[in-house]
Amino acid sequence: MFFVKIIILIFSIILFFINTLISVNSLQIKILHTSILNFLPQLKLHHVALLSNSFTNLTNINYNNVYAIDFSPINQSDPITLTKLLFAFNVPGEIRIRKLNLNLNKNYNDDELINIWYDKNIKNYCYIQSQNFTDYTFNNIDDNDIKNIIIDIKKWNLFMNLYFHNCQHFSSFIKKLIYKN
Repeated sequence: MFFVKIIILIFSIILFFINTLISVNSLQIKILHTSILNFLPQLKLHHVALLSNSFTNLTNINYNNVYAIDFSPINQSDPITLTKLLFAFNVPGEIRIRKLNLNLNKNYNDDELINIWYDKNIKNYCYIQSQNFTDYTFNNIDDNDIKNIIIDIKKWNLFMNLYFHNCQHFSSFIKKLIYKN
């Protein structure tokens, strides 16, 4: 009888550890603080979330599954949009998703990561092109954990308000989703 209890105890411990391993969320998040105005780069109030899965590609370790996700107003350099934002009006916003191909052998500082992210956005001048690039990036995500969390992220309401529904609130929303899972 004692032997049976030991086997049950060992079996229970094994099941506990298996369940713990399965329920651990391996997603990692890092928030980058970027400039919101080109003419004042020291004003780093814009938040860009970097999302990666630390257990992706264990056999071929690389940083190819790092995604930059941010929330930004559409036509953000338009004076009318900027005026509306300043006076607390809501303006249309967009969620941008960009895949960053990073080199495993290099340690990146925040400024280097911001430049890589910026290079992915500078080519997309209009909203339609930006959304096409976001859709293309999303459709080509092969990591199910990342894809599923981005599905939840895309439920964010797409209006921008400078004071109560902005990129900083968006990055907090992403953190809550990741830590909830």
